[in-house]
Amino acid sequence: MAKNPPDERLVYLALRHEFLKGDAPSKLKKIKERVLKQGESSEMKALIQEHNIDSICQVAKRLLDGRVYHSTIQAKIRFPEVFEVSPAQSAERNASEAEAARCEADALKDVKRGGLEQSGALCTTSQARQEPGKLATRLFAYHSAIL
Repeated sequence: MAKNPPDERLVYLALRHEFLKGDAPSKLKKIKERVLKQGESSEMKALIQEHNIDSICQVAKRLLDGRVYHSTIQAKIRFPEVFEVSPAQSAERNASEAEAARCEADALKDVKRGGLEQSGALCTTSQARQEPGKLATRLFAYHSAIL
């Protein structure tokens, strides 16, 4: 009895790093070489145990022909669930953006007052370590204002 073909999404995830590197093969022989090269990864081992290597290569070729590995947009269209952001990630991002906006507003207030004050014009050291670009932006704004 023939096994079901591997899930395209699982094949995409197992091989995305291999085929995103650049020149993607178009012949099954070359695809098989690249798939075997990834055979040590846990994702690929699981696929190979459940399906035969030839069916995995057929799915990989279909994805390559559909340019799924060539374009993140194509991959997002084909596998939107792979690129979904979790509610926790979304909440963390919103909190981070709110903190960045607060720091930026504080910097602008300080620049309008005529300089950086030690009392809180700069973000805390831990914030500066997490977001070094923010500190650089504030310092640039300060230096631009005093010149």
